[in-house]
Amino acid sequence: MSIFKTLLAMALLLLSCAAVSASIQVQAVSPHLHILTGKDYGTNIGLVETPSGLVLIDPMPGEQYLAALEKAIQAINRKPVTHVLIPMPIQIIPVVMPILLAGVRNL
Repeated sequence: MSIFKTLLAMALLLLSCAAVSASIQVQAVSPHLHILTGKDYGTNIGLVETPSGLVLIDPMPGEQYLAALEKAIQAINRKPVTHVLIPMPIQIIPVVMPILLAGVRNL
């Protein structure tokens, strides 16, 4: 029974995360899934922990918020970001994909 109480306490602690930075709120859905919400830019970013690293889902906060996003991610987990998923309508993929690939090549 004490393991259950410990897990419950950990879950409540994670769920009651305060603001990690001035512009990003963090909500722990589970120990491996967090929702980062930008107060100033009105979007939600998914953060999923996998055995090999972190996966960001829809991280489009704008350039001025990248430092705050990185700080929030590092406060949650020090693993590297290994994948970024950007959901988009199928109609715009042919337009956006060359731009994204050009940006990746320039890294």
